[in-house]
Amino acid sequence: MRRFTKIGVIGLLAASFTGGAMVLAVAGPPGSAGRAQLYLEFLEWEEGTWDATITQVDPNGGPPKVTHAVQTDRLRACGQWLITELTMVGATPGAAGSFEGFGILGFDPEANKMVGTWVDSLTNFIGVSKGKLSKNGKILTLRVPSQDPASGAKFMSKWVVKKVDADTRELQMFGPGPDGRSFKMATIRSVRRNG
Repeated sequence: MRRFTKIGVIGLLAASFTGGAMVLAVAGPPGSAGRAQLYLEFLEWEEGTWDATITQVDPNGGPPKVTHAVQTDRLRACGQWLITELTMVGATPGAAGSFEGFGILGFDPEANKMVGTWVDSLTNFIGVSKGKLSKNGKILTLRVPSQDPASGAKFMSKWVVKKVDADTRELQMFGPGPDGRSFKMATIRSVRRNG
């Protein structure tokens, strides 16, 4: 395996070069090895190129808006961090109506949570997310600062990423609806490209 995801206790990764060999020093709370391993396996599963269908829900009851995107996820830093790039299909990057988003996601052993950042072409700030993985390692729930592109109002959204099968994932995004209650804003269903 080309990544160091099968190590016992995962924690703060300290790498130093000693005599030409890389030495990994890891630490974490007692009993955290199994949970950390689940988080790292989730990140490893995410790696690849995905074809995404984005269905945005109209909070006022109008028809949903469906668009398509390509998402590329790459593991870096010995498998500790997932680097994400999402681009709308058929749009010229930077052009009006196009969408680009970039993120970093990884496991924080001190907080025992997944942590990440997200920036995109519709917002003007860096969203810092935190979340937990389900006990079976198939559902990641994140709290993500978000912004309404029309009004500029900021709010806390909930993103739920589900492993549907080995090559399919679904992201559901929730935020406040017109009545202030939780509302499913969008679903992104992605299928992994082969090869």
